[in-house]
Amino acid sequence: MWSNHNKFFSYLSGLIVEMMQFSRDLARQLMYNIIEFKPALITPHKLISQIILEGVSRFKPLKFANFKEKNSPEVMDLIRYLKKEKTLDDTQRTLIDFRMAESKCRSDLYEDAFDMFIKCQEALQGVTSFDDTLEENFFNLGYFSDDPEFTSKAYQKTIEIRPNNYHSWNNLGNAYIDLQKYKESIYCYKQAIEINDKFEKAWYNLGATYVDLKQYEKAIPCYEKAIDIKPDFDSWYSLGLTYTDMKIYEKAIYCFEKAIEINPETELWYILGVTYSNLQKHEEAIPYYKKSLEINPNNPLVWYNLGITYANLGRDRDALPCFEKAVGLNPEFDLVWYNLGIIYINLGEYEKSIPCFQRVVEEKPNFDKALYNIARAYNFMKNRDKTLEYLKKFVVLNSKWKRNAYKDRSFEWLWEDDDFLNLVG
Repeated sequence: MWSNHNKFFSYLSGLIVEMMQFSRDLARQLMYNIIEFKPALITPHKLISQIILEGVSRFKPLKFANFKEKNSPEVMDLIRYLKKEKTLDDTQRTLIDFRMAESKCRSDLYEDAFDMFIKCQEALQGVTSFDDTLEENFFNLGYFSDDPEFTSKAYQKTIEIRPNNYHSWNNLGNAYIDLQKYKESIYCYKQAIEINDKFEKAWYNLGATYVDLKQYEKAIPCYEKAIDIKPDFDSWYSLGLTYTDMKIYEKAIYCFEKAIEINPETELWYILGVTYSNLQKHEEAIPYYKKSLEINPNNPLVWYNLGITYANLGRDRDALPCFEKAVGLNPEFDLVWYNLGIIYINLGEYEKSIPCFQRVVEEKPNFDKALYNIARAYNFMKNRDKTLEYLKKFVVLNSKWKRNAYKDRSFEWLWEDDDFLNLVG
C-alpha cells in the first residue's frame, strides 16, 4: 500500500512514460486501467498531464523517423487542456509550448513551429539538454522543408546552437545551392571540411559547386579527395563528367570505368561509348553502346548514337536498323529522322529518304539541310522540277551555301540548266 499518493502518482506517470518508448499500446492500456481503478486524488486529466510533463521534462526531440507522423486528436486535446492549467509554472508552460511546436511540425506548419521553438529557446536559455533537443528539431525542420530560404534559416539556427555540426554546415551549403548563392555554399562546405576533413559529402558537394561555376580545375581535387575517403559511384562518375567538360577524354574514360566497377548495371556504358566517339575511336565505342542496350534496350538515344557510330565507319547497312529502332521508340526524334534519310540516300533508296526529311521539315521548317537533302533525293531520281523546288527553298534559308550546291557533283547533270544556274550562281 502506498502511503504517499504523490509518490505513487509520480511512479505511475514515470512508468508510463518509459513504457511509451517501447509500446504505446501497452502504455495506453496501463493508463486506462489506472484511470478505471480511480485511486484517490488521481483524476484522468491529472494523470495524463503528469505523463506529458514527465515526457517533456526529459527534453527528448521529435524523432527523425516520426517527424512527419500526423498528430493524434487525443494528444492535441491534452496539449490544449494543459495550456489552460493554472497550476503550471513558467518552465512547465514552456515545455508544453515545446510539444505544441512539435505538433506544428507534424502538421507541416514549419514556420509556426520555428517561431515557437525560438520562443522556447529564449525562455530556457542555458539549459544544455534543451539546446541539444532544439538543435535536432531545427535540423529536421531544415531537412523536411521544401523552401530553401526557410531551410537555410533552420540550419543557421542549428549551427548557432552547435557550431561544430558539420552535417548542418553541409546541408546549409546545399540550401544555398538551391538559392544559387554559390559563394555562401562554398564557405559552408569549407566549414564542414574544416570540422571534419574526412566528411566525403562536403568534398563532393564542394566539387559539384565548382563545376556549376565552371571552375573545373578547382573541382577535380575535391572529387579526388572524396574518392580517397569513400570511392563511390557518384564521385567517380562526377569526376569523369568534369574531365569530359574539359575534353580530357582519356581521364574521363578511366573514371567512368572505375564507376562501372562499382555499379555494372548502369547506363554509364552509354556515356563511355559517347566518350570513345568523341575521341573518334568508333570501333571501341560500339561494345559500350551494345552493353548499354543490354541493360535498357528501349533507350532511343543509345540506338541513335550506335547508328551514328556505324555511319561514321561507313557501315550504313548496320546503321539503318539502329535509326529505325530509335524512331520507333521516339517518333519525335528529329535528328534520327534526318540521319535515317541520309542512310537511305547512301543506300540508293531515295524514295524512302524523302518522307524522313519531310518529317523533319514539318517540325522544323528552317532546317535547311533537310530541304537540301530532299533536293538531292529528287535529283538522284532525275526529277528536275522537284529538285529545283526544294533547292529554291534551301537557298532562301541559306543563301551563303548555295555555291556549295553548284560544286556538289550529284547535281552535275543540271550544271547547264539555266534555272539551276540562276538559283546557285
